[in-house]
Amino acid sequence: MRKPLKAEYVRTNLVDGYPYCLEITSHNLDRHVGYFRINDDGRHLAHRWVFGDHITADDIVLHMCNNPRCINPFHLKKGTQKENMMHMAECERYQPRHGQHNGMSKLRTPQVAEILKSDLTDKQLAKQYGVGAKTIKNIRTGTSWKHMQPKKEEPQQFGDDEEMPF
Repeated sequence: MRKPLKAEYVRTNLVDGYPYCLEITSHNLDRHVGYFRINDDGRHLAHRWVFGDHITADDIVLHMCNNPRCINPFHLKKGTQKENMMHMAECERYQPRHGQHNGMSKLRTPQVAEILKSDLTDKQLAKQYGVGAKTIKNIRTGTSWKHMQPKKEEPQQFGDDEEMPF
């Protein structure tokens, strides 16, 4: 039978620069981040506990390996939410949710298609779909639901030696 890996062991006995992720495989939250309980005083996120006592509740622990289950202290770094988002973008982990896949969306793709084709006023459509007139205006102007906007044709370019067709 294997002995459980204790945080103190992880903090003190790993060879500096240990290259592999040490994944916590039990007690995973929806975000796939491991946690555990100590003396029934609530959940502790494993990566924060392994990182050590020198972080505050406001600090973020970044996973430089991009693996949220990893508790290898050599893969963890103290940082800010801004740094975390920048790291996410650099590693191409950020995938924005557009349209109906955005959890805040009240409209579905077919409804937006109808809105874009409609001759009704913003106010009338807002009442019909149960949203604000500003939402309808943002859809129609392309401020929101940009991916649903009709493609605009590029103006045709003519060279100096080409004759214009008119």
